[in-house]
Amino acid sequence: MSADLLVSMLLSFIPVSEVRGGIPYGYFTGLPLAQVVPLCMLGNMVVPVFAWAFLATLHRWFYAHWNW
Repeated sequence: MSADLLVSMLLSFIPVSEVRGGIPYGYFTGLPLAQVVPLCMLGNMVVPVFAWAFLATLHRWFYAHWNW
């Protein structure tokens, strides 16, 4: 995996740029769209999984430590 492909995928993780930043970056660095589009979409789909896991853990922690 090239460094530019990895940067494209990481740009898709960031909520500000998402796929709108990762795909153009990959395209303008000369990577084939057949590789860039699926990886950027996969990178964008992984973010909600991590967010859900983090929010569930945070909710359990707050529920255990705060007595409202």
